[in-house]
Amino acid sequence: MKTQSASTRPAPLAGTYLKSLLLVLAGSMVIAISAQINVPMFPVPMTLQTLAITLIGLTFGSRLAMLTVLAYGYEYEMGVKSKWTQRYFIQVLTG
Repeated sequence: MKTQSASTRPAPLAGTYLKSLLLVLAGSMVIAISAQINVPMFPVPMTLQTLAITLIGLTFGSRLAMLTVLAYGYEYEMGVKSKWTQRYFIQVLTG
């Protein structure tokens, strides 16, 4: 019977779940902050939320990006992010 060396052992699952959870929370925070930034376009103004979701989809992969957008939607419906980001964004602009 062969024994596995330390370099060939699979990574522990707890680390990957923690990393995924942190990515989802950070991604939903990026979406919430970017939703507050308006880009004046004619005839319909746009927010940077579209760009943020596209970048998250490209960098996180399909499953993790879907979880990130669902987490943002859940947080928005619960009222968690909308109040926090408005206050935070005003503080960033005013210093």
